[in-house]
Amino acid sequence: NCQESHEQVLRMKRATYGPKAKNVDVANTLHNLATVKKAMRDLVGAQGLYQEALGMKKIVYGSDARNSDIGRTIVGLALVKLHLFNLHGARRVCEQCSSFAPDAKGTAVKG
Repeated sequence: NCQESHEQVLRMKRATYGPKAKNVDVANTLHNLATVKKAMRDLVGAQGLYQEALGMKKIVYGSDARNSDIGRTIVGLALVKLHLFNLHGARRVCEQCSSFAPDAKGTAVKG
């Protein structure tokens, strides 16, 4: 199934890069697995994976970076928090992306 495929890809990437590696490739795989878990209604599992992906992306891009890659993970995490009725948590997550609007290349454009 789709979840097993994404989990296998994540295991392979962690075996390739190392279990503690922090890079965009692993972060995007975490994001994709979180999206699958969200679709399967495993919201707690999805939340943890989105948080891990977001943390990794902030390490790779910088904690103040603003781009569409980080933005889509923030949106995924916020939606999961909403589905879990964590409105305060969803708002806090959304506040992370309210100060930028990415252009077509993913570059931040200050509003």
